[in-house]
Amino acid sequence: MIKKNLIVAGFMTFACVTTALADGGHIFPVEGKTYLIHRFNNENSYIYESGTSLFASPKTNTQRQYWQFIPTEKENCYYIQNVTSKKYIQSTCTAENAQIKVGATPVEIEVKVNNTNGAAPKGYYYICSTDQTIDTSKDGSLGLNYQESTGKVVAYHIRFNRGNSYWDIVESKYDYEAPAPIERSEYSKRLGVYILPCGEQGDAYLKSLTVSGEKTAVLHPMNYTSAAKPSGYYAMVRKDSIGVVPGTTFVLNYEAANLGKDYTVTAYFDWNHDGIFETAHSFMNEANGQAEISVPADAALGKGRMRVRINDNGMDEADEDVHGQTYDFQLFTLKSNISTGVSQATLHPQVKQTNKQTYAVDGRRVKNNKHLKGVFIQGGVKVVK
Repeated sequence: MIKKNLIVAGFMTFACVTTALADGGHIFPVEGKTYLIHRFNNENSYIYESGTSLFASPKTNTQRQYWQFIPTEKENCYYIQNVTSKKYIQSTCTAENAQIKVGATPVEIEVKVNNTNGAAPKGYYYICSTDQTIDTSKDGSLGLNYQESTGKVVAYHIRFNRGNSYWDIVESKYDYEAPAPIERSEYSKRLGVYILPCGEQGDAYLKSLTVSGEKTAVLHPMNYTSAAKPSGYYAMVRKDSIGVVPGTTFVLNYEAANLGKDYTVTAYFDWNHDGIFETAHSFMNEANGQAEISVPADAALGKGRMRVRINDNGMDEADEDVHGQTYDFQLFTLKSNISTGVSQATLHPQVKQTNKQTYAVDGRRVKNNKHLKGVFIQGGVKVVK
């Protein structure tokens, strides 16, 4: 009886080994399952994707912390894909301490357990791209590393005793919940308060953007040009503004520079001036785009905004995080005066028309010169420059 049990046990052991090796050496992680990845013995370090980069934080289902491992033809090698965004962890063979990126192109990553006796991370995994020589006996090979001081996931040495370069990979159900949108108060809507998206500047930017159309529809055309990207990821354009008439159309035309294959260009419009962009037009991945935009007949008169996002992180809403560039343009909807193109303001009896000071529509006095563009009150008259 004892002999029979030993024979069965031996058979079962053989069967398990055969099954594990039948997938080309991909024993763990398992294809088709969802995993969380965190620095071993540290519950504050779950890897998540934000924008185009990797960060680490405590476990939460409102961050993009869910990953799947897609086996390649090499043993212990995978494409590591974010289950939510479908983007892949990019190469770790980069500058030391450089933050690791995610992107649309799969990059082969070796995931292998540390078996060094006496090493604190023994039994945990290094995660290292295969576009370099991988050697854990000494410094030199760069893999994912938890940079605790910044909360970033960076490239650093995976020598067998470097704890922050070794990870626990834990199977998990996929229960991601997108963060709830920011609730706008009626007061903020009444004031037309806009949300400034968080972001990081990329390489792409607008070289030019024009708004044109019939003189009765576009009271103030715009011709924005730039020879270089702005100083930051967000630009509020004040020197150029747009004046259009409700119930008409205008032509939006742009040219973008350095538009990589993952970028999209989208224009958003706030027609009722409540700080919320209620309509949008996507140009997808076009470096040069043109579209006819309709101005709603019931668009509120006054100052609103047009927002243009050039973005490659897969987030499509006007107020979401951006990796690339965000531009806000002042967009005025004006009552048409076919004969002059200017709507006259009603003067209070005490206002002297001899006062030629120029004021912005928000009441600020401005210096009148040839470079001034937009809609202004001058001598009690609404003027489009």
